[in-house]
Amino acid sequence: MKLPVLKAFSASFAYFAMRFRDVLRASWLGVLLLTVAMIVLMPRYLEPMMQMQMVDPNDDPAAALSVMGPALQWLALMYLAMAIVYPMLIVGNLRPLLCGEKLRPPYYLNFGIDELRILGAFLLWLAMTLIIAIVGFTVLTAVSVALTAISPAIGGALSLMGTAAFLTAIIWFSLRMSLIYPATLIEGEIGLPHSWRATKGNSSRLFLYWLLWVGVFVAIGLIYSSIVLPGYYDAIIELFAAGQDQIEQQAATAKINQMQLDMWDISKPRGMLNVALSYIHTLVTVALWNIAAGTAYRYLTEGGARA
Repeated sequence: MKLPVLKAFSASFAYFAMRFRDVLRASWLGVLLLTVAMIVLMPRYLEPMMQMQMVDPNDDPAAALSVMGPALQWLALMYLAMAIVYPMLIVGNLRPLLCGEKLRPPYYLNFGIDELRILGAFLLWLAMTLIIAIVGFTVLTAVSVALTAISPAIGGALSLMGTAAFLTAIIWFSLRMSLIYPATLIEGEIGLPHSWRATKGNSSRLFLYWLLWVGVFVAIGLIYSSIVLPGYYDAIIELFAAGQDQIEQQAATAKINQMQLDMWDISKPRGMLNVALSYIHTLVTVALWNIAAGTAYRYLTEGGARA
């Protein structure tokens, strides 16, 4: 079946508006727990990261490692919190859409077999993507070096074409895997092969579909960051403009880290507002991403709830 791009896009928004109570039941507590985790963990991660910017690893590797250790510890805890909460949010948002379930008020909070499968699907997809990227980049680099040694002009042109082809292949693979979460929930097993089958012949339509959604999320993100992190994108531009200038890089990175640190500091006047807006941003974007994926999967598989 072909994906009706505009119909699925509008249907996702309609579902979000009409079933917003289900969205809230599925998301509000999980997003709250994730927000609390970020309030606790993010400053503890960013503070050593900011200290590390002041250490030259070439002058004192031991000092850099001693600062990096605590940062990685808190980062690992953040990823653990995400690995627990995000599968619950995904399943909570997809169950009413795909399985016709009514979530019991006032909240959804569960980590069972469905959530475990969602986590497994993500880890398997991530591993496959990394392997493809590493192998592809290694082969591309080796071929480019060999061709450039024979003929710089031909090698450069073919290298550019190869890079474009490689990136296209990565995007194509990502599109074919973009429905793994609804496939996992509906099929009751890791959904990579089911997403692959459901998306066959729909790569271009899925590209347009997700391009529309990327536009929505970019617009939401720009509004959100302009309020919560004013000047953030200017600092990002400064970081890229710094090039190989280490001092400029450190200054731009320190500015970015300080903005993020202030964002999660609830002791500051704007801290609570920033946290509240971050909560709303996370709830809305996570719900929309999963509703979009679930809607596309229903259209491509002609609906059908899990038995």
